[in-house]
Amino acid sequence: MGLVALNNVIRKDSPIYYRHLYTGIAVVEVAGRRREARIDFVVETNPWGARATTVDILESIDYPALVLQKELKNAIEYLDFQNKLPHQ
Repeated sequence: MGLVALNNVIRKDSPIYYRHLYTGIAVVEVAGRRREARIDFVVETNPWGARATTVDILESIDYPALVLQKELKNAIEYLDFQNKLPHQ
């Protein structure tokens, strides 16, 4: 059970250069069944270069939201570290 993949990740336009807005679809496996949920997330860089990630799950799924948010945040931070998030 848990996060399987992040699909269709698209970067949105943002007037603030240190804030990167994204949208995508999280694929989650729950009780042997795969479910999809739309998500929005932000990767923001503070003045000292540290990054903060926030995740919003836009659809209800049968999975604990806090656990899924933590898994998504870890996956997004890994993709950001590997420089695999979309650029404009």
